[in-house]
Parts: sequence; C-alpha cells; structure tokens
Amino acid sequence: MSNLRPMQLPQDIDPLMKVILEGFQYPENPQWSIQTDEREGIVDTIKSMKRLYPFFAFLGNFSADMRDMFHGFIYEEDEKPVGIITYSRRSGSQEWYIADVTVIPAYRRRGIARKLVQAVLGQITTRHGRKAILDVIDVNIPAYSLYKELGFENYSGSVDYIYDQSAPAVTIPEGYTIAPLPDSDWRTRFELENRITPDFVQEYTPVTESNFRQPFFYSGFMNLFSRMSGEKHKAFYIRARTTQQVVGIASSIARSRPGGVNHIQVRLDPAHAILATFMVGHILYLTQQVSPGRRIVFSISRWQSALDEAAQATGARQRCATHRMGIIF
Repeated sequence: MSNLRPMQLPQDIDPLMKVILEGFQYPENPQWSIQTDEREGIVDTIKSMKRLYPFFAFLGNFSADMRDMFHGFIYEEDEKPVGIITYSRRSGSQEWYIADVTVIPAYRRRGIARKLVQAVLGQITTRHGRKAILDVIDVNIPAYSLYKELGFENYSGSVDYIYDQSAPAVTIPEGYTIAPLPDSDWRTRFELENRITPDFVQEYTPVTESNFRQPFFYSGFMNLFSRMSGEKHKAFYIRARTTQQVVGIASSIARSRPGGVNHIQVRLDPAHAILATFMVGHILYLTQQVSPGRRIVFSISRWQSALDEAAQATGARQRCATHRMGIIF
C-alpha cells in the first residue's frame, strides 16, 4: 500500500535522514552520489536540526519566514518511507525553492517523483506562491524531462566542483583592496548581488533586500544552528580603489568537527574578471587554514564564466553540472 503525506516535524526527521542518505546514491553515476565525508556532514546537520527543533518551532509562532523555512512530503510503500521532497519560501517573497527530490534506487521509475513534485506545486499555489525553482543534474534526463512536462523552464545553471589539493597563498592584483566581511553586513552582499545578477536570472529569482536583511532573532537562530552543526564562517569583500565600489565577495563554511566537507561561494562583478583567479584561490586558502584536511565543494553559476575558468585553473575537479529551472504560476 502506498501513501503520500505531508512531512511532520520533528518525528519525521529520522526518516528524512534515512531517505536522503539512501536516495542520493546513483549506482549508474557514482560521481553524483553522496560520499562518505558528505554523509558525515549531513548526519551532523540533521542531528543539530533535531536538537534545535523546539526553538525552531517556537520562533515560527512569530515569524512567517521561520514557519516556511522547511516543509516537505514523504512517500511510503508498505509503511516504509521511500521518497521525500522538501521546499521552503525565500525570505520576504512568494518564491519557493524545491529541494531533495529523492527516491531510493529500488523504487525509482514508478512515478513517485512526479507525485512528490505535484504535491509541492499544489501546496505552493494554494499558498498563493508566484514562482518555484529547483536544480537538476544536467545529464539526469528522466528528472529533467519530468520537470519540463510539469511546466518548468531551464533559465540558468551552475557547475559543481571538488577541490582536494593544497591551496597556495595568492596575491591580490593591483588596484584593489580586501577586507573581512561580517555575517551581519547584509547590505554589501545585497548591493553586489543586485548589480551583477543578469535579468534572465532575476526574472525567476529577483534580488531584493528582504532576501538578505533578516530579523535579529532569525540571524541569531541560524548562527546557533551553524555552531551546533560544527561550522565556522569566513568572508571577505574586494573593493576597486578607483571607484571604491565593492566588486567581489567570497565566503566559506568550514567544518570545526571531525568529518564533513567545507563549502565556499564566490561572487564577482564580470567587469572585474581579472580578480577571478585571486578570489577563488584566496578563499580556498583561507578555508584550508581554518579547516585543513577536508575536501572543499562549491558551485559556480554558468554566467560567472571568469570564475568558472579560475576554478579549473586551481585544479578543482568538475563533479557535475546542473540546470536551474523555474515555473511562474
């Protein structure tokens, strides 16, 4: 007997973890699969989520953003969870992000993923959502075709990289200055992102202040969650001397406990492509100083071509490429 039901928290946190760990295994394409170090980080994060859930639920009484941070559905066969999907609303907007569309290998090609996505789309439209976005591996033809059939359009994408070498120190090009960027400085992040994000991306995911400016209790909760998950944050920005304009930002999430992988993100004004090699190299170097001996994983947006070339120049290995797809209701 099959059953599709809304996810109930916190009791469904353990089934969620089980299906994610089983579902993100691809026997035909092992490079897509969750690796051992990634598995350790996922388990740590979900356990932290379980411990903090009472705070999460309490804050949801006062904040729509907190209430809509995490929803999902579970698909069961004979009372066994075999598929999951999660979705969340972008802060201060009616745009929703769909994630973790996952079916364990033995139950694939039975239409379960379709039912999960349709259930989420139904919920989003019921709640007057205007847009939904998701990511799919570019050569995962069955999933890509499903999303196209359901009305999603391919509008952007990214390339995922793995870095497992020793990053050398690098020198910033002349004409630029570098400074640390506090987690609390949302405006610098917003202004750069708003200026450089192409119109075809903003059609689906517009850059607004509300995406970056968070209430104090929300940012405090997320900082607590990061610490409990064994994460340390580092970020810097680069300013052009001639204009004093911020032209690039890089950040990292580094593990402070055993296991897991480190993550970085880099954003660069395409007019300052000369900075690409330095920015990628420097954030890799800083991350390894904080958390050595771990792989670093990151994604580069397709429209950030200079950063993509810089990532390859560091010796980072391409894991896969993804399409970002969106639907407007």
